[in-house]
Amino acid sequence: MHLIYLDESGNTGTNLSDPQQPVFVLVALIVPEAVWLNLEKRLVESIQHYFPGRPHDFEVHANELLNPRGFFRAFPMEHRLNFYRSWLSIAASLQLRLVSRAIVKKRYSA
Repeated sequence: MHLIYLDESGNTGTNLSDPQQPVFVLVALIVPEAVWLNLEKRLVESIQHYFPGRPHDFEVHANELLNPRGFFRAFPMEHRLNFYRSWLSIAASLQLRLVSRAIVKKRYSA
């Protein structure tokens, strides 16, 4: 069995001609059942290393790492990028698969 984490970017609902978000992207991270506990442990360790003292409702959003708001403002870009790289390194070391699909939305407008 595999666990699949899905996420999207560029969702403007029925506004298919939004110039600020012309592309809809859907990404799936495929995690074999045998490695998910190790994956979760390592991701949490990375969070604890890079963001000690984080708020109880802490969540990781790529957009906030690149365009810091709130909590992430306290950390320089290089620190946030190193965190991002640590997660990519974890995924690579576990040989996780990433599947993506990008859709140019204006092609579907009437």
